[in-house]
Amino acid sequence: ILVDGLVQASIRRFLKNEKFLEAEVETHPAAVQMDSEMDALLRHTGSLFAEYVHLNRNVPSEALVAFENTREPQRKLFYIASNIQQNVDVKQKLLELTSMREQLHELIRILNSENDVLKIEKDIDSKVHDNIAKSQRKYFIQEQIRILQDELGDEESSPELVKLREE
Repeated sequence: ILVDGLVQASIRRFLKNEKFLEAEVETHPAAVQMDSEMDALLRHTGSLFAEYVHLNRNVPSEALVAFENTREPQRKLFYIASNIQQNVDVKQKLLELTSMREQLHELIRILNSENDVLKIEKDIDSKVHDNIAKSQRKYFIQEQIRILQDELGDEESSPELVKLREE
């Protein structure tokens, strides 16, 4: 189920209802005071999210396009939060912060941490791939030597064969 909230709210109390969940809520108006710091926070968060999308193969690139087409600052914040792969507790903590400035700072912290982990994973994948490629090259060369030995009649003293073995 995907839910798109219109405003941020807190549950004051749950109401008794046998058919569905019902609650009395207190809304928190989204009074975003845009200044140069908020603009910088939004830009920085956006660039970190772009890096996150490029590093994370589980998030489609279309997520970045949709983010860039979003205009309202709070929607951008919650869009990023919904697209990062974090557990519910982390996302809940972000929702519980009342100031958008605090939420952006927290989101920046999360994205920095995630991007660092994703870079490490990418380095590990690259090293594993390089090791596999090196092993495959070595095996291929050894097979070529074996085939040449079979065709030449096992001439161990051949300088060309010695040179191939050394490589």
